[in-house]
Amino acid sequence: MDDAPPDRATAFREITELIRHWDYIPLEKKCAAVAQKPVTTRQARFDALLAGVVEMLCLQSDVPSPAWVRDPEYYLEQFEWFNEVRSLEALAFANTPPPIALYGVFVDERSLQSI
Repeated sequence: MDDAPPDRATAFREITELIRHWDYIPLEKKCAAVAQKPVTTRQARFDALLAGVVEMLCLQSDVPSPAWVRDPEYYLEQFEWFNEVRSLEALAFANTPPPIALYGVFVDERSLQSI
């Protein structure tokens, strides 16, 4: 078994898959779908991004967010940027959905669409 943390592309793909499939989960099952605290990616930035995405999806669907998203471990002490070009940080800052930015993660909203 490989104990290496997921690479950027894999972690990002799994998060965008959640976003893409969210609309197909029946409303009454959305809470259950994200209730369980996920296994850590062993990369705080991806764990924070996942918590922010779950928070965003729950807010958009008007369903309660799971308790685990409020665990302090998901809030980064230093900002993390998910763009590969440093000069695009301002764009990511401006276009990050607020529920995700609260976790200290900045990513252009368009990057969260399926890759």
